Amino acid sequence: LDPSWQQPTTDLFAMADGGRDELCYVALGSNVGDRLRHLSRSIKSLVHLEGVELLRTSSLYSTKAQYVSDQPAFLNAVVMLRLSPGRLADLQGLLSDFKRIEDDLGRRPGVRRGPRVIDLDMVAVGQRVLNITEGQYPL
Repeated sequence: LDPSWQQPTTDLFAMADGGRDELCYVALGSNVGDRLRHLSRSIKSLVHLEGVELLRTSSLYSTKAQYVSDQPAFLNAVVMLRLSPGRLADLQGLLSDFKRIEDDLGRRPGVRRGPRVIDLDMVAVGQRVLNITEGQYPL
């Protein structure tokens, strides 16, 4: 990952309007092929989405696969994004964009919880309770 991405672009505890509702945390994981490249490409794709600003990336973590243990270890990270008001109003659209990024990077349907090129999971968005009504989620 580009080290410059790991630097916050703002004081995360003194954000405009005093709120953190616009913050979105996304977990990324890959355990097929060039795992680091897949994570890097997915982050680059996320930052090119309209209404999305990358604020921070976590360190990288290698973890054993859970549930289906006969597969390679995952390389994982978490990114903190700031979402525009328009993006906050359309979280299902954002999830659809995540699915498109996964597809573009080569993810294909397979064994549930099995090996994957890339996995993007929305972990939290501010203090919101997410009510996903369309699509196949988790992705």
